[in-house]
Amino acid sequence: MMEMGSLWSVLEEREAELSGQAEALREQLAGVEQALARLVIARETYQELMSVEQLVDQVVSGSSGHRALEEHADGLGEVLRETVKVFQAERVALDCRTVALGLGLAGTPAGLKTVRNRIARLATAGILVRADRGRYRLAEAGAAR
Repeated sequence: MMEMGSLWSVLEEREAELSGQAEALREQLAGVEQALARLVIARETYQELMSVEQLVDQVVSGSSGHRALEEHADGLGEVLRETVKVFQAERVALDCRTVALGLGLAGTPAGLKTVRNRIARLATAGILVRADRGRYRLAEAGAAR
């Protein structure tokens, strides 16, 4: 029969062992979550780049940004279409933080950088125009005013 002191020691050792395993798993999970976040951003960026490259060709060939958006909305990736919808809903110049909130994203630095990249791609395609420092609006809204 085990005496009480040795049982206590065994329990303490097992607790320390499990605590160490739990910490190692937390670190591993944090690394996996970071890798997943980077993959999601890479996929979105790829989708945006492929969509914008096709759209830029259409805009450069002579159609206005508004017409390009209407005629080639299916060519935009889902991520860029959602970004344009935020601008269409507001109909005013927006900054990246407002767009991020409209997309349901947190205003983290990484999230804001992603939104800034989307806005820059849409501006390059002629769908958005710069209204003032850090704020953009739909190209057709600028033509109407």
